[in-house]
Amino acid sequence: MSTHSRDKSLLGASWKVAGFACYAGLNAIARYLSGGVDAALDKHLSVYEIVFFQDLFALLLLLPWMIRRGKMALVPNHFILHLLRVLTSAIAIISWYFALVFMPLAQAVALSIVGPMIGVIGAKWFLKEKFGWIRGSIIVLSLIGACILLHPGSVLLENKSNLKGLLFIGSAAFFFAMAKLVTRRLAQLGETAQTLTSYLFIFIVPVSFIPAMMHWVTPDWSHWPWLILAGGLTALAIYCVSSALVYAEVSFLAPFDICQFILNTIVGYVAFTELPAPWAIWIVLAFIGFSLSARKKWI
Repeated sequence: MSTHSRDKSLLGASWKVAGFACYAGLNAIARYLSGGVDAALDKHLSVYEIVFFQDLFALLLLLPWMIRRGKMALVPNHFILHLLRVLTSAIAIISWYFALVFMPLAQAVALSIVGPMIGVIGAKWFLKEKFGWIRGSIIVLSLIGACILLHPGSVLLENKSNLKGLLFIGSAAFFFAMAKLVTRRLAQLGETAQTLTSYLFIFIVPVSFIPAMMHWVTPDWSHWPWLILAGGLTALAIYCVSSALVYAEVSFLAPFDICQFILNTIVGYVAFTELPAPWAIWIVLAFIGFSLSARKKWI
């Protein structure tokens, strides 16, 4: 691969890690507001409502930027793919937030390891991405490192009676992977990160409003700062992930999903005192060192 392509891929990885940082903060806010932890709140908000408000505030924060970019078509190119991306993204985030109601953040993140696996398989089959044994080995090692760090097997056994939590985790992992694949396909068709971000929020706000109205709880003053912060983090997260998929292939980005586990584990510990196997961080650091040493052949 050329130096230019290599630089683009590494830039994509940087965008993805930044997106994971935003999502880690979002997960903590959603768990707090929805009643997933003992919170000093008079009432909790429904998951549907949290999703609606975070998307609404994200859209409002992005509107000045979108207006400066000029007129956008009411119906975008590749409308069906944009609609599919909106629907899969909405189902994924709603499922994920419900999962955070039923289990701790660290446990939910541990079980979400199936998501990168689905993404890599989908990239191979549907996007026709090609990768050699070095990239394949790094993908496998990253998943092994995540398993050692988070112990998904023991978490699964611990939650075997938590059927709702497991179902929501499975749904979230599947639909997040589908949304990622559709986003990458749109990027292959020439859509920019700005266009991907703008159209997602334009269409997802009315889509998320429908279930929110069916489970409406009027927010208190104590809710609004968190909802506005969630909107800002959502806008940043979507832009970062869209940029990552514009610059790099899904299979290249897959090993960096271990950063998602690390960041969510840190947030889970700071916010909710949840931290699995801290000694395993050394294994993660060893994997990162190996990835950097092999990066020329990997890319």
